[in-house]
Order: sequence, then structure tokens, then C-alpha cells
Amino acid sequence: MPCADVEKWHWSMCQAPPTIRYIRNFITVEEEELFLSEIYAAPKPKWQQLLNRRLQNWGGIVGKKALISDDNMPKWLNFVIDKLMSLPDAFPAENRPNHVLINEYQPGQGIMVRALCYF
Repeated sequence: MPCADVEKWHWSMCQAPPTIRYIRNFITVEEEELFLSEIYAAPKPKWQQLLNRRLQNWGGIVGKKALISDDNMPKWLNFVIDKLMSLPDAFPAENRPNHVLINEYQPGQGIMVRALCYF
């Protein structure tokens, strides 16, 4: 992203990889409330406690070579995926997101940089 777009984009985006996008107000306040409600209404076994965060995994488990799909993507997450797919150049049609990881961090927690994507 050219740094000339600084008025439209947050300044740090100029330093980001070219595949990073910041979309101001991508979700509405009402959608945010719905998503948070759905995330925290998930059954307790849906949460996995990791070293520095809690994790929910929807759509399947990512293995070393492939996704082990559970075909259990909730409607509210399909709504988000549909919104992403409607954006120009977000994902190729043949690479629709097939799983979602939701991480919860407490103050002072974080994770190391890692590669999770196919591109």
C-alpha cells in the first residue's frame, strides 16, 4: 500500500506487508455486539486454553498438511466470511476461508509471529 494513502489508512499500514488491509468500520457496532455475544456463548469445551491465550477453532482443525474439516461453521461466522468474500481482491473464489481461529488475550499476553496462510 502506498504511503500516500496515509489520510485513508492508519500510518502503520505503510509499514505492513502488501496483503494487509485495514477497513475502517468493516463491522457495525451491532455486528460487534452480536459476534462478542456468540463468542462468549460458545460451550466451554469450545475454548482451548493455550500458554498465553484462549482459542476457539471453528470449521475444523488445521493439520500439518491439510484441514481436518468438521463442516460446523456457525451462521454468524459465515456472515463474516461472506462479507470478506464480497471485497475486491480479498480472497480468490476458490480459496474461500474454511476455518476461523478466535484468540482471546488478557492484558500482557501475546503470541510470537508465525505463518498461518497459504499465500
